[in-house]
Amino acid sequence: MFAQNLRYLRKQHHLNQTELAHQLGRKSVASVSEWESGKYTPKLPIVEKIANLFEVNAADLLQRDLSQLNHQTDIRECKISCVNA
Repeated sequence: MFAQNLRYLRKQHHLNQTELAHQLGRKSVASVSEWESGKYTPKLPIVEKIANLFEVNAADLLQRDLSQLNHQTDIRECKISCVNA
């Protein structure tokens, strides 16, 4: 689920892989490409950094199909409901 969510969120924010890599402090786009292909999942500190960048809950980023949420508001509500659960 992480790979699909990362690709979805990156595209929703109109970023290419290189731009996302730079925003995450990565020197190479290869990591982002490998994450999106599902070859690797980043370590938790990077997952949290990605979640913060896209304003989503890290657990949702890893486990929930974020493409099914229609609006940015829905994503924020999901984050709030997970915190309050």
